[in-house]
Amino acid sequence: MNRMPWMPRHRRIAHAAGLVCAGLLWTAAPVQAQNDWRRTPVPVYTPGQLVAGLQGDGLAAAGRFARDSQALAEALRQRCSAVQSTSARPSSAPASALAAPRAAWLQATRSWERQSAVALGPLIEQQSLRQLDFQPTRPALIDKAVAARPRDGAALERIGTPAKGLPALEHLLWTRPVAAGTPECDYAVAIADELARAADGLRTAQATLAAPDVAARELDEAAQAQTLAAYAEWVNQWVGGLERLRWAQIGKPAASGRPTDFPRAASASTVASWAAHWATLRHMSVHDADGAPADGALVPFETQLRSKGLNPLADRLLQAVRAVDASLPAARPGAAARSAAAVRALGTLKHLAENEVATALNVTIGFSDADGD
Repeated sequence: MNRMPWMPRHRRIAHAAGLVCAGLLWTAAPVQAQNDWRRTPVPVYTPGQLVAGLQGDGLAAAGRFARDSQALAEALRQRCSAVQSTSARPSSAPASALAAPRAAWLQATRSWERQSAVALGPLIEQQSLRQLDFQPTRPALIDKAVAARPRDGAALERIGTPAKGLPALEHLLWTRPVAAGTPECDYAVAIADELARAADGLRTAQATLAAPDVAARELDEAAQAQTLAAYAEWVNQWVGGLERLRWAQIGKPAASGRPTDFPRAASASTVASWAAHWATLRHMSVHDADGAPADGALVPFETQLRSKGLNPLADRLLQAVRAVDASLPAARPGAAARSAAAVRALGTLKHLAENEVATALNVTIGFSDADGD
């Protein structure tokens, strides 16, 4: 299959206009529920309707992450302002005292993983995966940053990305548990506040993408080009998200044989992390309800294929997704055979997505940051 080099989003707008063809600029039609949409023709969607549904879905996800990251910052602030008992050493951190910030971290991280599983728009432009979730965790750099004791925003800015974000907070909550009155606690609060500000910025940026008047935008030539670019980016990043889950998060750490290479190893939430990523990838892949998606909702690729009359391919996509459904829940760090089964199922889905589904949707798959060894 021919693959074109991956281009930044702002450079793809003009290129995406060249992807316009009879199969992509579909005729608009009212979106109404179908009683048996796998046998009855489904609504036909315009690119504008598809992208509007995607952006609305993205705004909801950004809102959840902003809310949960703010709750994490508040939980750490309360933990670090707690009065230590006179008998407790400042460096001690009983599990009960860490319960609330740990729970808040888990909630914020699951929201982040749901949002970032398919990195789009502001997540790409702001390099959020690197800025907020640099992996693997770098304990030595985190310890060095703690020792530096940054006193203000300018000092925090000078600290490198690998020492901040969600992995650094995981390290400070599980591997080197924070206690009130310590530099670790002060640093944890500072980077949690920074995370919350970044999450709020992503929510604001996502809100600017909302297009309430889809019909008007589809009559504007420049807006059409932007819509097609956003659609092509969606398909590409969905395929890239499948590969990131398949290899970077499951296959590669399993091959290394080092338990700490798995994502979220310190918090023992690796399996939950995989599930959160898969939930978003699956949500964009297939539609479980009998009726078509509601007007304005995200339209998954299975439904898009059916709207073009490509039911056999849609059935194969559904079958490949269900194979991942069957294998992924059994995958575990240290369970090589079960993890290998999930890797194979994700590989089959990715191959179908990039070689047949993307082609059917008139999108060329390019290289992304998910590609690699």
